[in-house]
Amino acid sequence: MTDTTDLEIFARVARTGNMSAAGREMSLSPAVVSKRISLLEERLGARLFQRSTRQLSLTDIGEGYFRRVVDILSLVEESEDFIARYNARPSGRLKINAPAAILRRLVMPHLPAFARQFPEQHDAPGRQTAPHCPQLSLSWFVLIHACPQRTLPG
Repeated sequence: MTDTTDLEIFARVARTGNMSAAGREMSLSPAVVSKRISLLEERLGARLFQRSTRQLSLTDIGEGYFRRVVDILSLVEESEDFIARYNARPSGRLKINAPAAILRRLVMPHLPAFARQFPEQHDAPGRQTAPHCPQLSLSWFVLIHACPQRTLPG
């Protein structure tokens, strides 16, 4: 199985047309870049670059491989971005302790939108915030439907 670092090295060499330039961009020595490309070609059983003393260019099979590698690297980056965005979302227990009037007028109108945007988040407001609505000890998904605003004091 090919390591994504090898794919990144290959793509960088293909874009720059130069192993030294690719190495500089990736903080690798030209020898390391050359060795990784050679090992990749050996593992694939295909010559990806046409080498001469003055020029480095993709072979026909190297061109096809390059197009696919660019797509793969893009998907890997997109997948990692997805995970980073997901992990940055708030989750867990949200406690809202406020007088009933504030809950009713300022907080509760925004809870449905908050629930849609952050479904992993839930709250557990204290019963003392609205003594006439015991459902407040449940998650606010239930709270919104089970405890209409008009039943809250304030």
